Amino acid sequence: MTTKPWTLTPKVAVVGGGLAGLAAACALAESGLQVTLFERRPYLGGRASSYQHPGTGEVVDNCQHVLLGCCTNLIQFYERLGVQDKIRWYDHMTFVEPGGRASVITPSFLPAPLHTAPAFLRAACLNLTDKIAIAAAMAALAPMSPKDTGESFLTWLRRHGQTERAIARFWKTILVSALNEDVDRVSVAYAAQVMRESFLKSAVAGRMGVPTVPLTELYNAAGDYLRDCGGEVQHRATVESFHAEFAEVKLALAGGEQVFDFAILAVPFDALSRILPETTAADPLRQVLSHLQTSPITGVHLWFDRQITDLEHAVLLDRTIQWMFHKSKLLGRDAVTVPGEAAVAALTALPSDRGLQD
Repeated sequence: MTTKPWTLTPKVAVVGGGLAGLAAACALAESGLQVTLFERRPYLGGRASSYQHPGTGEVVDNCQHVLLGCCTNLIQFYERLGVQDKIRWYDHMTFVEPGGRASVITPSFLPAPLHTAPAFLRAACLNLTDKIAIAAAMAALAPMSPKDTGESFLTWLRRHGQTERAIARFWKTILVSALNEDVDRVSVAYAAQVMRESFLKSAVAGRMGVPTVPLTELYNAAGDYLRDCGGEVQHRATVESFHAEFAEVKLALAGGEQVFDFAILAVPFDALSRILPETTAADPLRQVLSHLQTSPITGVHLWFDRQITDLEHAVLLDRTIQWMFHKSKLLGRDAVTVPGEAAVAALTALPSDRGLQD
Protein backbone atom coordinates (compact mmCIF):
# COMPACT_ATOMS: atom_id res chain seq x y z
CA MET A 1 0.00 0.00 0.00
CA THR A 2 1.21 3.50 -0.78
CA THR A 3 0.12 6.98 0.29
CA LYS A 4 1.29 8.80 -2.81
CA PRO A 5 -1.39 10.77 -4.72
CA TRP A 6 -2.58 9.02 -7.90
CA THR A 7 -2.17 10.98 -11.11
CA LEU A 8 -2.34 7.87 -13.32
CA THR A 9 -4.60 4.83 -13.22
CA PRO A 10 -3.16 2.33 -10.72
CA LYS A 11 -1.57 -0.74 -12.27
CA VAL A 12 -2.50 -4.06 -10.67
CA ALA A 13 -0.96 -7.46 -11.32
CA VAL A 14 -3.07 -10.55 -10.66
CA VAL A 15 -1.00 -13.72 -10.51
CA GLY A 16 -3.02 -16.85 -11.22
CA GLY A 17 -5.79 -17.42 -13.76
CA GLY A 18 -7.96 -19.70 -11.64
CA LEU A 19 -11.39 -18.75 -10.40
CA ALA A 20 -10.09 -16.51 -7.58
CA GLY A 21 -7.68 -14.66 -9.86
CA LEU A 22 -10.25 -14.24 -12.61
CA ALA A 23 -12.87 -12.88 -10.21
CA ALA A 24 -10.41 -10.40 -8.70
CA ALA A 25 -9.06 -9.27 -12.07
CA CYS A 26 -12.51 -8.74 -13.60
CA ALA A 27 -13.80 -6.82 -10.58
CA LEU A 28 -10.75 -4.53 -10.53
CA ALA A 29 -10.81 -3.93 -14.29
CA GLU A 30 -14.51 -3.15 -14.13
CA SER A 31 -13.72 -0.56 -11.44
CA GLY A 32 -11.31 1.20 -13.80
CA LEU A 33 -7.92 -0.09 -12.69
CA GLN A 34 -5.29 -1.18 -15.21
CA VAL A 35 -5.10 -4.95 -14.69
CA THR A 36 -2.64 -7.51 -16.03
CA LEU A 37 -3.40 -11.18 -15.36
CA PHE A 38 -0.52 -13.67 -15.38
CA GLU A 39 -1.27 -17.37 -15.95
CA ARG A 40 1.46 -19.98 -16.37
CA ARG A 41 -0.73 -22.29 -18.45
CA PRO A 42 -1.96 -21.63 -22.00
CA TYR A 43 -5.58 -21.53 -20.77
CA LEU A 44 -7.64 -20.02 -17.97
CA GLY A 45 -9.62 -21.65 -15.18
CA GLY A 46 -6.90 -23.26 -13.08
CA ARG A 47 -8.25 -26.54 -11.72
CA ALA A 48 -11.62 -25.72 -13.26
CA SER A 49 -10.41 -26.39 -16.79
CA SER A 50 -10.68 -28.88 -19.64
CA TYR A 51 -8.46 -30.84 -21.99
CA GLN A 52 -8.88 -32.80 -25.21
CA HIS A 53 -8.91 -36.53 -24.56
CA PRO A 54 -6.37 -38.12 -26.91
CA GLY A 55 -8.38 -41.31 -27.40
CA THR A 56 -11.77 -39.82 -28.21
CA GLY A 57 -11.00 -36.28 -29.28
CA GLU A 58 -13.65 -35.02 -26.86
CA VAL A 59 -13.07 -32.02 -24.60
CA VAL A 60 -13.13 -33.36 -21.04
CA ASP A 61 -13.25 -31.42 -17.77
CA ASN A 62 -10.43 -32.25 -15.39
CA CYS A 63 -13.08 -32.93 -12.72
CA GLN A 64 -16.78 -32.26 -12.34
CA HIS A 65 -17.55 -28.85 -10.88
CA VAL A 66 -20.93 -27.84 -9.46
CA LEU A 67 -22.31 -24.90 -7.53
CA LEU A 68 -25.27 -24.34 -5.25
CA GLY A 69 -27.81 -21.57 -5.20
CA CYS A 70 -26.21 -20.21 -2.02
CA CYS A 71 -23.00 -19.45 -3.99
CA THR A 72 -24.24 -15.93 -4.68
CA ASN A 73 -20.84 -14.39 -5.43
CA LEU A 74 -20.10 -17.02 -8.07
CA ILE A 75 -23.55 -16.60 -9.60
CA GLN A 76 -23.01 -12.83 -9.81
CA PHE A 77 -19.61 -13.47 -11.42
CA TYR A 78 -21.27 -15.62 -14.10
CA GLU A 79 -23.85 -12.89 -14.65
CA ARG A 80 -21.07 -10.32 -15.06
CA LEU A 81 -19.43 -12.53 -17.70
CA GLY A 82 -22.74 -13.25 -19.44
CA VAL A 83 -22.47 -17.04 -19.03
CA GLN A 84 -25.26 -17.56 -16.51
CA ASP A 85 -27.27 -19.38 -19.20
CA LYS A 86 -24.47 -22.00 -19.38
CA ILE A 87 -25.49 -23.34 -15.95
CA ARG A 88 -28.32 -25.87 -15.69
CA TRP A 89 -30.12 -25.81 -12.35
CA TYR A 90 -31.66 -28.77 -10.52
CA ASP A 91 -33.95 -28.62 -7.50
CA HIS A 92 -33.64 -32.33 -6.72
CA MET A 93 -31.01 -34.89 -5.76
CA THR A 94 -31.37 -38.61 -6.47
CA PHE A 95 -29.76 -41.00 -3.97
CA VAL A 96 -29.17 -44.45 -5.50
CA GLU A 97 -28.51 -47.49 -3.31
CA PRO A 98 -26.69 -50.66 -4.38
CA GLY A 99 -29.29 -52.60 -6.33
CA GLY A 100 -30.75 -49.46 -7.91
CA ARG A 101 -33.42 -48.27 -5.44
CA ALA A 102 -33.63 -44.48 -5.65
CA SER A 103 -34.71 -41.80 -3.19
CA VAL A 104 -35.35 -38.28 -4.49
CA ILE A 105 -34.93 -35.24 -2.25
CA THR A 106 -36.79 -32.24 -3.62
CA PRO A 107 -38.36 -29.11 -2.06
CA SER A 108 -42.06 -28.81 -1.26
CA PHE A 109 -44.53 -25.99 -0.60
CA LEU A 110 -43.38 -25.76 3.03
CA PRO A 111 -41.26 -22.77 4.09
CA ALA A 112 -37.59 -23.13 4.99
CA PRO A 113 -36.13 -24.89 6.85
CA LEU A 114 -38.91 -27.48 6.41
CA HIS A 115 -39.05 -27.28 2.60
CA THR A 116 -37.41 -30.70 2.04
CA ALA A 117 -39.04 -32.43 5.02
CA PRO A 118 -41.74 -34.38 3.07
CA ALA A 119 -39.20 -35.81 0.60
CA PHE A 120 -36.77 -36.53 3.43
CA LEU A 121 -39.42 -38.48 5.34
CA ARG A 122 -40.23 -40.51 2.21
CA ALA A 123 -36.57 -41.35 1.45
CA ALA A 124 -36.13 -45.13 1.48
CA CYS A 125 -32.33 -44.96 1.84
CA LEU A 126 -32.69 -44.02 5.51
CA ASN A 127 -34.80 -45.66 8.21
CA LEU A 128 -36.85 -43.90 10.86
CA THR A 129 -34.06 -43.96 13.45
CA ASP A 130 -31.66 -42.37 10.94
CA LYS A 131 -34.16 -39.64 10.10
CA ILE A 132 -34.93 -38.77 13.72
CA ALA A 133 -31.20 -38.50 14.46
CA ILE A 134 -30.55 -36.31 11.41
CA ALA A 135 -33.50 -34.05 12.25
CA ALA A 136 -32.22 -33.61 15.81
CA ALA A 137 -28.73 -32.70 14.56
CA MET A 138 -30.17 -30.26 12.03
CA ALA A 139 -32.18 -28.62 14.81
CA ALA A 140 -28.95 -28.20 16.79
CA LEU A 141 -27.26 -26.54 13.81
CA ALA A 142 -30.17 -24.31 12.78
CA PRO A 143 -30.19 -21.54 15.46
CA MET A 144 -26.54 -20.55 15.12
CA SER A 145 -23.25 -21.93 13.84
CA PRO A 146 -21.31 -23.73 16.60
CA LYS A 147 -17.96 -22.30 17.65
CA ASP A 148 -14.83 -24.01 16.38
CA THR A 149 -13.37 -25.76 19.43
CA GLY A 150 -11.07 -28.08 17.50
CA GLU A 151 -13.58 -30.93 17.62
CA SER A 152 -14.02 -32.81 14.34
CA PHE A 153 -17.48 -32.96 12.85
CA LEU A 154 -17.45 -36.76 13.02
CA THR A 155 -16.99 -36.54 16.79
CA TRP A 156 -19.76 -33.95 16.94
CA LEU A 157 -22.09 -36.20 14.93
CA ARG A 158 -21.51 -39.18 17.19
CA ARG A 159 -21.94 -37.00 20.27
CA HIS A 160 -25.32 -35.98 18.83
CA GLY A 161 -26.51 -39.55 18.38
CA GLN A 162 -26.03 -40.03 14.65
CA THR A 163 -26.25 -43.60 13.37
CA GLU A 164 -23.50 -45.01 11.18
CA ARG A 165 -25.93 -45.19 8.24
CA ALA A 166 -26.95 -41.55 8.73
CA ILE A 167 -23.29 -40.52 8.77
CA ALA A 168 -22.40 -42.56 5.67
CA ARG A 169 -25.50 -41.91 3.56
CA PHE A 170 -26.36 -38.34 4.50
CA TRP A 171 -23.62 -36.35 6.23
CA LYS A 172 -20.61 -37.75 4.37
CA THR A 173 -22.36 -37.63 1.01
CA ILE A 174 -22.95 -33.90 1.32
CA LEU A 175 -19.90 -32.71 3.22
CA VAL A 176 -17.09 -34.69 1.59
CA SER A 177 -18.06 -33.37 -1.84
CA ALA A 178 -18.68 -29.81 -0.56
CA LEU A 179 -15.50 -29.48 1.53
CA ASN A 180 -13.18 -31.97 -0.24
CA GLU A 181 -12.41 -33.69 3.04
CA ASP A 182 -13.70 -36.54 5.17
CA VAL A 183 -15.85 -35.65 8.16
CA ASP A 184 -13.23 -36.77 10.68
CA ARG A 185 -11.01 -33.91 9.37
CA VAL A 186 -13.71 -31.26 8.95
CA SER A 187 -14.32 -28.61 11.61
CA VAL A 188 -17.77 -28.28 13.13
CA ALA A 189 -18.02 -24.63 12.10
CA TYR A 190 -17.44 -25.27 8.38
CA ALA A 191 -19.72 -28.32 8.30
CA ALA A 192 -22.44 -26.29 10.00
CA GLN A 193 -22.00 -23.48 7.48
CA VAL A 194 -22.52 -25.86 4.56
CA MET A 195 -25.66 -27.36 6.07
CA ARG A 196 -27.14 -24.03 7.12
CA GLU A 197 -26.44 -22.23 3.85
CA SER A 198 -27.41 -25.03 1.44
CA PHE A 199 -30.08 -27.11 3.20
CA LEU A 200 -31.76 -24.94 5.82
CA LYS A 201 -31.73 -21.45 4.32
CA SER A 202 -34.14 -21.77 1.37
CA ALA A 203 -35.12 -23.94 -1.56
CA VAL A 204 -33.25 -21.62 -3.93
CA ALA A 205 -30.07 -21.85 -1.85
CA GLY A 206 -30.11 -25.64 -2.11
CA ARG A 207 -30.44 -25.83 -5.89
CA MET A 208 -27.51 -27.48 -7.66
CA GLY A 209 -26.04 -25.92 -10.80
CA VAL A 210 -24.00 -27.87 -13.34
CA PRO A 211 -22.14 -26.28 -16.28
CA THR A 212 -23.45 -27.33 -19.69
CA VAL A 213 -20.25 -26.40 -21.53
CA PRO A 214 -16.63 -27.45 -20.93
CA LEU A 215 -15.08 -25.53 -18.04
CA THR A 216 -12.38 -23.93 -20.19
CA GLU A 217 -15.08 -22.48 -22.43
CA LEU A 218 -16.92 -21.19 -19.37
CA TYR A 219 -13.89 -19.40 -17.91
CA ASN A 220 -12.41 -18.19 -21.20
CA ALA A 221 -15.30 -15.74 -21.07
CA ALA A 222 -13.56 -14.13 -18.10
CA GLY A 223 -10.50 -13.44 -20.24
CA ASP A 224 -12.67 -11.84 -22.90
CA TYR A 225 -14.44 -9.74 -20.27
CA LEU A 226 -11.14 -8.61 -18.78
CA ARG A 227 -9.81 -7.53 -22.16
CA ASP A 228 -13.08 -5.71 -22.93
CA CYS A 229 -12.53 -3.72 -19.72
CA GLY A 230 -9.06 -2.71 -20.88
CA GLY A 231 -7.12 -5.40 -19.04
CA GLU A 232 -4.46 -7.75 -20.34
CA VAL A 233 -4.07 -11.53 -20.11
CA GLN A 234 -0.59 -13.06 -20.38
CA HIS A 235 -0.58 -16.83 -20.91
CA ARG A 236 2.47 -19.05 -20.33
CA ALA A 237 3.69 -16.34 -17.96
CA THR A 238 5.22 -17.86 -14.83
CA VAL A 239 5.94 -15.44 -12.00
CA GLU A 240 9.13 -16.73 -10.40
CA SER A 241 9.29 -14.28 -7.49
CA PHE A 242 8.17 -10.84 -6.37
CA HIS A 243 9.52 -8.01 -4.27
CA ALA A 244 7.26 -5.49 -2.55
CA GLU A 245 8.62 -2.01 -1.90
CA PHE A 246 6.99 1.06 -0.38
CA ALA A 247 5.37 2.34 -3.56
CA GLU A 248 5.53 -0.59 -6.01
CA VAL A 249 5.66 -4.33 -6.49
CA LYS A 250 8.20 -5.94 -8.80
CA LEU A 251 7.41 -9.28 -10.43
CA ALA A 252 10.22 -11.44 -11.81
CA LEU A 253 9.26 -13.46 -14.90
CA ALA A 254 11.32 -15.46 -17.35
CA GLY A 255 11.11 -12.56 -19.81
CA GLY A 256 12.24 -9.94 -17.32
CA GLU A 257 10.92 -7.76 -14.52
CA GLN A 258 7.58 -5.95 -14.53
CA VAL A 259 6.55 -3.24 -12.07
CA PHE A 260 3.07 -2.59 -10.67
CA ASP A 261 1.46 -0.49 -7.98
CA PHE A 262 -0.30 -3.48 -6.44
CA ALA A 263 -0.25 -7.25 -6.82
CA ILE A 264 -2.74 -9.97 -5.95
CA LEU A 265 -1.32 -13.48 -5.62
CA ALA A 266 -4.22 -15.84 -6.38
CA VAL A 267 -2.21 -19.07 -6.53
CA PRO A 268 -2.23 -22.35 -4.55
CA PHE A 269 -0.44 -22.27 -1.20
CA ASP A 270 2.52 -24.34 -2.43
CA ALA A 271 3.06 -22.03 -5.41
CA LEU A 272 2.82 -18.99 -3.14
CA SER A 273 5.45 -20.47 -0.82
CA ARG A 274 7.86 -20.85 -3.74
CA ILE A 275 7.60 -17.24 -4.90
CA LEU A 276 7.70 -15.54 -1.50
CA PRO A 277 10.72 -13.27 -1.15
CA GLU A 278 13.57 -14.45 1.07
CA THR A 279 12.98 -11.81 3.72
CA THR A 280 12.23 -11.92 7.42
CA ALA A 281 8.94 -10.14 6.72
CA ALA A 282 7.77 -13.13 4.66
CA ASP A 283 8.84 -15.76 7.20
CA PRO A 284 5.61 -15.79 9.28
CA LEU A 285 3.50 -16.38 6.17
CA ARG A 286 5.93 -19.01 4.90
CA GLN A 287 5.65 -20.80 8.25
CA VAL A 288 1.84 -20.80 8.08
CA LEU A 289 1.90 -22.12 4.51
CA SER A 290 4.17 -25.00 5.52
CA HIS A 291 1.36 -26.47 7.64
CA LEU A 292 -1.23 -26.55 4.85
CA GLN A 293 -2.03 -29.81 3.05
CA THR A 294 -3.82 -30.73 -0.13
CA SER A 295 -7.07 -32.71 -0.17
CA PRO A 296 -7.55 -34.22 -3.62
CA ILE A 297 -10.66 -35.22 -5.51
CA THR A 298 -10.48 -37.86 -8.23
CA GLY A 299 -12.64 -37.66 -11.35
CA VAL A 300 -13.16 -40.89 -13.31
CA HIS A 301 -14.40 -40.51 -16.88
CA LEU A 302 -16.09 -43.51 -18.48
CA TRP A 303 -17.32 -44.02 -22.04
CA PHE A 304 -20.00 -46.60 -22.91
CA ASP A 305 -21.27 -47.92 -26.22
CA ARG A 306 -24.88 -47.34 -25.17
CA GLN A 307 -26.93 -45.19 -22.82
CA ILE A 308 -26.82 -46.70 -19.34
CA THR A 309 -29.16 -44.38 -17.42
CA ASP A 310 -31.77 -41.68 -17.92
CA LEU A 311 -30.49 -39.80 -14.85
CA GLU A 312 -28.44 -36.67 -15.48
CA HIS A 313 -26.79 -36.92 -12.08
CA ALA A 314 -27.06 -39.06 -8.95
CA VAL A 315 -25.57 -39.69 -5.55
CA LEU A 316 -24.17 -43.23 -5.33
CA LEU A 317 -24.52 -44.57 -1.79
CA ASP A 318 -22.22 -47.05 -0.06
CA ARG A 319 -19.52 -46.65 -2.69
CA THR A 320 -16.14 -44.94 -2.89
CA ILE A 321 -17.52 -43.18 -5.98
CA GLN A 322 -20.00 -40.72 -4.53
CA TRP A 323 -21.50 -38.82 -7.48
CA MET A 324 -22.34 -39.69 -11.06
CA PHE A 325 -22.79 -37.07 -13.76
CA HIS A 326 -24.14 -38.09 -17.14
CA LYS A 327 -22.02 -35.86 -19.31
CA SER A 328 -23.65 -36.81 -22.60
CA LYS A 329 -26.95 -35.44 -21.33
CA LEU A 330 -25.45 -32.45 -19.54
CA LEU A 331 -23.53 -31.37 -22.65
CA GLY A 332 -26.37 -32.20 -25.05
CA ARG A 333 -24.55 -35.13 -26.67
CA ASP A 334 -27.46 -37.50 -26.92
CA ALA A 335 -27.90 -40.51 -29.20
CA VAL A 336 -28.92 -38.24 -32.07
CA THR A 337 -25.70 -36.21 -32.10
CA VAL A 338 -23.33 -38.95 -30.88
CA PRO A 339 -24.79 -42.31 -32.01
CA GLY A 340 -24.26 -45.20 -29.63
CA GLU A 341 -22.22 -43.33 -27.05
CA ALA A 342 -22.93 -42.08 -23.55
CA ALA A 343 -20.13 -40.44 -21.59
CA VAL A 344 -20.42 -40.50 -17.82
CA ALA A 345 -18.12 -38.76 -15.34
CA ALA A 346 -18.00 -40.02 -11.78
CA LEU A 347 -16.81 -37.81 -8.95
CA THR A 348 -14.81 -39.41 -6.17
CA ALA A 349 -13.71 -37.45 -3.13
CA LEU A 350 -10.88 -39.14 -1.26
CA PRO A 351 -8.87 -38.27 1.83
CA SER A 352 -5.23 -37.71 0.91
CA ASP A 353 -4.01 -40.98 2.47
CA ARG A 354 -6.45 -43.27 0.64
CA GLY A 355 -6.58 -44.78 -2.80
CA LEU A 356 -9.43 -46.22 -4.83
CA GLN A 357 -10.76 -49.25 -2.98
CA ASP A 358 -13.84 -50.34 -4.94
